[in-house]
Amino acid sequence: MASVGGQQLASGEAAADLAGGEEDWQYPPFILLLDPPGYDDELRALIEWVEGVLVPGYLAEPSADARWCHLWFEHPVAVARLHAGWLAWQELTDPAPCGYAGPSAWHP
Repeated sequence: MASVGGQQLASGEAAADLAGGEEDWQYPPFILLLDPPGYDDELRALIEWVEGVLVPGYLAEPSADARWCHLWFEHPVAVARLHAGWLAWQELTDPAPCGYAGPSAWHP
């Protein structure tokens, strides 16, 4: 038996459920797996979050040891790491799934 979404399914049901699961996807997939124009749209939204939330809230006063590249969006590794952080932030700041303590799990 396989488990999908917390339900126990027979192997045939699991395969059928997983095959149809892509249509039910409700969160954006990892950015490096997207093709244009989806990648471009997701990158624009990520840039808004980085410049509007992350930089002012966490990187406002970088030290000499912490350098920030203003062209970070041209570096796939930076895009990948920041996107992963953004996805976590989205989930953990939504009180529906995480309650009001979610942000405390996101903050270092």
